Amino acid sequence: MLDERLTNVLRSIDAVVTEAINENGLPGVAVGVVSGDQLVFAKGYGVAKAKAAASQGEPVPDDVPVTPQTVFRIGSISKTMTAIGLMQLWEAGRFQLDDPVNDYLKGYTIQHRDPQAQPVTFRHLLTHTGGLGEFPRLSDVLRPGAGLAHDPKQPRPALNEFYAPSIAPPLRPEERWVYANHGFGTLGQLIEDISGQPFAGYMIDHLFEPLGMQHSDYLRSARVEDLLAEGYDVGRRGLQAVRYLDILPLGAGSVFSNVEDMAKYMVALLNDGGGVIKPETLAEMTRVQFSPHPRLPVMGLAFLLSDFGGQRVFGHDGGWSGFVSSMLLAPEQRYGVIVFTNITRLTPNALATEIMARLLDVPNPHKHPADDALPATPHLWNELVGTYGPGPELNTAFRPLLAGAELEVYIHKNRLMVRALFGPLSSGQVLQRTDPDDPLIFRVKALGTVRLIFVRDADGHTSHIQTDIPGATYFKRPLTRTIRFGLQAAAGSVAVLAALGTVAALRWRARRG
Repeated sequence: MLDERLTNVLRSIDAVVTEAINENGLPGVAVGVVSGDQLVFAKGYGVAKAKAAASQGEPVPDDVPVTPQTVFRIGSISKTMTAIGLMQLWEAGRFQLDDPVNDYLKGYTIQHRDPQAQPVTFRHLLTHTGGLGEFPRLSDVLRPGAGLAHDPKQPRPALNEFYAPSIAPPLRPEERWVYANHGFGTLGQLIEDISGQPFAGYMIDHLFEPLGMQHSDYLRSARVEDLLAEGYDVGRRGLQAVRYLDILPLGAGSVFSNVEDMAKYMVALLNDGGGVIKPETLAEMTRVQFSPHPRLPVMGLAFLLSDFGGQRVFGHDGGWSGFVSSMLLAPEQRYGVIVFTNITRLTPNALATEIMARLLDVPNPHKHPADDALPATPHLWNELVGTYGPGPELNTAFRPLLAGAELEVYIHKNRLMVRALFGPLSSGQVLQRTDPDDPLIFRVKALGTVRLIFVRDADGHTSHIQTDIPGATYFKRPLTRTIRFGLQAAAGSVAVLAALGTVAALRWRARRG
């Protein structure tokens, strides 16, 4: 029997989800809550498939509602499952975490262009510190999903073939934290190479079946097909089904699952590994392995670790075209929350965070003070003003480029402002302090819960802006090396050339006259 406080929290979820649906135009949402070893809340909202929206599959005669059985694409939450499959082999003594992965890969290698660079290890790949970027080779920037996506109508290449002969990381291991999908694709390949079993089959035999997850798979198989939701986006004419694409590196984000199956997964994680991994292995996976910034979530092995009012929480988010998901677990209180939606919106993380905060009876860590509730710090503005852009390597700059290319911090009407070349910040937004204990942490309304954290180097100078978005880091650069300056210089050159051309034409006419 549930206690009164938990019952009241569960009763409040309908209102929380309804508000999110109305504010964000979500076609469908599924929510699950685990307490201890029980699924105590499981509910679907909206539609899994909409009759009126263009479909990439067979047209549906009627709207299909979301239920706890509806299958969603869970995106990068899959990374935590891939890591568990790998750690099972670690428990069996098949490798050590600090072994070079090249000693185990059979079809390709991971090798920095500097032969003196330290080798990439299993731990590096599990913590996104191996130096890999967004795509295995620069030409993949022109491929769908930067080399992640695959057209299911075409033959699927084996990863050994796709990555061969090698992946050349743009950074040395541990040089910088860079989110690396292809690192986790490689971890899936390592499971296959070490176990001798196809990766997807291994995960069914060693994770999904032992936990009773009958409607989960890394492939779009009969286990998931009939219950699969449609992914959507919103266009000028309303809801539109997105093009269906497979994920090529399965280990990075390819899992299909539903609330009921994910509840079984969360129960296992909240109960010493549920028999699929040992308690001490799970403890290793959920301890701090790397921290990009003290105020940001830190890395375990695949899991992101955070703090809710002094209580430890771990989990992961996921996203793929038309689908976004979020999973949070509080191991001491033994609560778990899973949220799915079938549209490309970041709402699931906000929903999961709000529900978890209510379960733990702590303030929502993403809720910021009211506008101007904290005093401005103009004595610091001199060091913050400037232009910040992505790193010099295109392979690690992809996400910042997509998120506005570069950020200009400036002062306007006695306010500290930020603007980007395009996107939600292009018109300029006020930087508002969000942390009473740290004057270098800000937010802007246009980015919701995303924080912009100014980071100082060893000499005390502001060197870069770190954000909550994985991989979106912006480095301070001189004016003459900014994209904005380059564009303005190019425009000025065109204007000068046009003026010179006009003068030349006038002189030519004058001579002829």
